[in-house]
Amino acid sequence: ALQASKTYCNQMVIIRKNCDDCEKQPTIAEKLTDQRKGIKALLLDQRGVVSGVGNWVADEILYRSGIHPDQTFLTTTEANRLVQEMN
Repeated sequence: ALQASKTYCNQMVIIRKNCDDCEKQPTIAEKLTDQRKGIKALLLDQRGVVSGVGNWVADEILYRSGIHPDQTFLTTTEANRLVQEMN
């Protein structure tokens, strides 16, 4: 079973390397810029930008980034800082 799993993973890596659309996918920072919705609402939207961010985690990320939760427009620098705090 382990060998089959490794084979499957290797096949998926090859498929992903050959994917033309992979390079066209926007980064998280790009998804956060130029939005009309408040940044906290974007973080809490599990399908919009990133999944797994809850209420208090969103508050903590925004606090550490120095960004107000209701702010609707992020510069590229602010979006990159926000992504860095997520990591």
